[in-house]
Amino acid sequence: MTINMTLRNYSELYTDIRQLEFAWLQMIQQTDELIGAMESVLQGKLPISLGNPTTMQRTLRNVSLQLPE
Repeated sequence: MTINMTLRNYSELYTDIRQLEFAWLQMIQQTDELIGAMESVLQGKLPISLGNPTTMQRTLRNVSLQLPE
């Protein structure tokens, strides 16, 4: 009985560690994307990752409406 409980505990611990590892890797990827987006902004460029195509289309439409003929 004790061996069975120990194996179950190790299995749960292993699963928890794998989930933490996956969450950590996601955080690293998102941080890298954010840094890349910020670098684009600092260069005066609008990174496409900051908005979806619909939002970008609305933004461009609003900007074009503000431009003189």
